[in-house]
Amino acid sequence: WLNTCIGGKNYVSFFVAASSVLVVIGLLICVAAMTLLAVNVEALGDLPGGDDKPLALTATCSIVLLVNVPVWMAIAMLVTFHVYLCYKGMTTLAWMKSRAARDESGIASALRRGGW
Repeated sequence: WLNTCIGGKNYVSFFVAASSVLVVIGLLICVAAMTLLAVNVEALGDLPGGDDKPLALTATCSIVLLVNVPVWMAIAMLVTFHVYLCYKGMTTLAWMKSRAARDESGIASALRRGGW
């Protein structure tokens, strides 16, 4: 927990910023994937400058994909979680408190049963 809950007044700004990042990284992933596909199908095989350009382009696109796909997934999960919170009418803090209470009651009941 980073103690950085998003307040009700900031939700619009948060969703605009997070959604924009999601779209931009998604476009970057699409362009890198299409370029990688084009290079591997040898559609760009006759580039001037020898055979090093497709290899360098393949390496660059692969690195871009390896770095940005997990980042996109993390941001997508963050946005999805906050959409869920808005749907439930909860704040991050209220969700965390309810989760802590649920976890604590689960531990307490396990202790009463002699499970721990």
